[in-house]
Amino acid sequence: MNHNVDPAATSPRRSFRHLLSVLSALALVITFVFQMGGVAQAIASPPDDPTFLTQTDSSNNAIASPNGITNDTTVKLGATITDPDSGDTVKLNVEVQPVATAFSDSATDSDTLDAQGVHTVSVILAPGTYHWQAQAEDDTSPSAWVDGGTFRINAAPNDPAGLAQADDSGPLAPGAVTNDTTPTFSGTVSDPDNTPGQTDTLQLKVEVQPSGTPFDGSNTQLSS
Repeated sequence: MNHNVDPAATSPRRSFRHLLSVLSALALVITFVFQMGGVAQAIASPPDDPTFLTQTDSSNNAIASPNGITNDTTVKLGATITDPDSGDTVKLNVEVQPVATAFSDSATDSDTLDAQGVHTVSVILAPGTYHWQAQAEDDTSPSAWVDGGTFRINAAPNDPAGLAQADDSGPLAPGAVTNDTTPTFSGTVSDPDNTPGQTDTLQLKVEVQPSGTPFDGSNTQLSS
């Protein structure tokens, strides 16, 4: 039986081409493996946008929005944070600005990375009116910013000024004697919260005690 061998099949050129095809296939496999590693990084999801945003005072009393008012200079801003990647830890970022100042989309306060769920940030602020927004963040990326609402921290009124006393005949000097059983006490009241766009109502509160008796908050009268 005769066996014919094709010289072209065993030629160095044919063997070289075969080697190139094997190396090309191997390169494709290696490239695919590295690409898969890259894809695994790329598909890590950012956290969901914050939900159930809340604002309370330091005793957890709710502050309504908009136009809620508190006397507490410590305000707690909260939100529920979740992440499509169930094992990721997350944190809450908040940006708080005076209501007339536009947001910069940069956090002014944050909590620390922790389990998904309710997160709270406490902020200490001077009296004034504020608005705020919230953002969730995991260890790789943030969510979008979400509007949180507005609130006002009330400023105490200024001390009364221009205090005076009078009877039915006119002004009374300190220590003066009168037969009038209904003397009048007056003063000028003002409030730093009062602006062209906002007005607090005020009253003058007066406590009257016999001379030599300490003031104790009783026997008081309010102006109308």
